[in-house]
Amino acid sequence: WLSRHEEQPEARRRWLERAARAGVAAARRDMPGNLRYDDPARATAWTLRLADDGERDFQLEAARLLAEGQGVPRNARAARARYRQAAEAGQRGAWAPLGLLLQAGDSPSEGGRGEDAGRGSPFDRAGALAAWTRGAEAGDGRSAGLAGAIALPQAKTAAERAQAMAWLAAGAEHGDLRAARLLGEALEAGRGFPPDPAGARRVYAAALNERGLTQAPDGPVIARRLLALLAAERDLAGLADAAEELEDVPLQAYAADLLARAGDQAAAAKVRVAAAGALEEQVLEAFEDFVEVDPDDAPPTLSAIRA
Repeated sequence: WLSRHEEQPEARRRWLERAARAGVAAARRDMPGNLRYDDPARATAWTLRLADDGERDFQLEAARLLAEGQGVPRNARAARARYRQAAEAGQRGAWAPLGLLLQAGDSPSEGGRGEDAGRGSPFDRAGALAAWTRGAEAGDGRSAGLAGAIALPQAKTAAERAQAMAWLAAGAEHGDLRAARLLGEALEAGRGFPPDPAGARRVYAAALNERGLTQAPDGPVIARRLLALLAAERDLAGLADAAEELEDVPLQAYAADLLARAGDQAAAAKVRVAAAGALEEQVLEAFEDFVEVDPDDAPPTLSAIRA
C-alpha cells in the first residue's frame, strides 16, 4: 500500500500514523523520520515514546533532543538521566555527551519539574571525568579524548600522566583532533617526561592524514605545529612537501616563511607561487558564485575582475 502512495505523502503519513498507533513496530519506528521536518514536536514525542518503550536505537536520540531542546523544551536534567540510562545499558557512545552535560550544569529554568523545578545543577567536573573515564574504559574514543584533556593537567604522578596520555592517544586514534593536539603538545613539552618531538610529529601527521583541516580550530593549529617541527628538525624537503599537501593558503605562507628563514629560498619561492595560485582560484570561484558568467566567454582573470 505504501509503495502505491509514494506520490501522496500526506495520505501515506496518515496511514503510517494509524499503523503506528495500532502498534505496528515498523510504522512506529518510521514516525520520527517522517515527521522530523514538518512537525518537530510530534517527531520528538514519538522518539521519546519509542525510547521509553525500550527501543535501543532511539535512546541516544531522545537524550540529544532533550539536551538541545529540539521539538521539546530543553531539559538538561532529563537528558542526563536518559544518557546515563543508555550508557549503563551498554551504549558506550552515551558517556561522552553525559559528561559534557555534567560539566556544563544547567540553569534553574532547566532543572526539571516538580520538586526539582527551579533548582538547576552546578558544574560537575568530577562527575564529567567519571563519565568519560567509564566511556574510555568501554572503548569510546570521544570519551577517552575528553577524559585525557581533563586528567592531564591534573596529573600529579607518573602513572596518572601515563593514563592521561593513553586516553589522549585513544581519542586521537578515533579522529579527535583536539586530543591529537593536546597529546602532541604534551610530547613536545615533555610534561613529566623527556620531550619527544619525533613522537609529536607522528601524532600531528597521523591526525592530519585522518581528518585534514576540517575540525577548526585544532586542525590548523596541528598543521602549524607540524610545520614548525619539520623546520626545527631541518627536514626542509618534508616541510615543502607538507606545505603542498595542506593546500591551505595561510599555512603555505607560514611554511614559505619557515623555509626562507632556514635558507632554502628556492623552495620558499615555489611554495609562495603555489599559495598565490591557490588564492587566485579561490578569488575566481568566489567571483563566479556572485556574478553570472556566460559559459561561452573566456574564463575571468584577476586583472579582469580588478578592471
